[in-house]
Amino acid sequence: MSIVMKKIIILSLFIAIAAIVKSQDSLSYKPLSEFKNDTVFKNDTVSYLLYNFGTRSDFYKGKTIEEVLKDLQLPVLFYRINLTFKPIFGYSLLLFINMDTEYTNGSSYYVRIVSDTDYSKYATPFKVECWSEKIYESLKSIKVKEIGVSVPSNSEYYKEKQRKADEEWEKKEEKFRQNFDSTLRNTPVFHKWDPSMFEKK
Repeated sequence: MSIVMKKIIILSLFIAIAAIVKSQDSLSYKPLSEFKNDTVFKNDTVSYLLYNFGTRSDFYKGKTIEEVLKDLQLPVLFYRINLTFKPIFGYSLLLFINMDTEYTNGSSYYVRIVSDTDYSKYATPFKVECWSEKIYESLKSIKVKEIGVSVPSNSEYYKEKQRKADEEWEKKEEKFRQNFDSTLRNTPVFHKWDPSMFEKK
């Protein structure tokens, strides 16, 4: 491959990435009221969180926690500092917006914020605590590195996600089966050498 061709491919990749980032940046914030009577996920809170803090997550990179919370139209009830492996052995901040703080059981709603700041300086890791003005004041100026959302696994969003994952798995399984069958058909059969076949009778 020529140097010119390599440069064209690299330039094309940069343009494609820039277009994706730009398209996400151009997505405007939508208030919770715009998601009333949502027909996609059957839950306006799920849709609101997924759109604003999931689909638009890149918008918040480099913003402060204060700026995130100004957009979050739902009250934060509890928070928890969790270990994260991205970055390795860093901490993430979970902001719960419902009473269910058992984040592993799949029924809690929370916004997850990863930062370069060590959250453990401000709060006890792995302990669920009530959100307060004091903790808000100590965390509000921290810059966001990455933001994500967790919504209940019994929501329509998760069911749809699971359906798509199952469909993808079935397609892969079918493709593997076809390739395997084709390989078997085209594989030569080797018989065990039997010298008696060539003996004169």
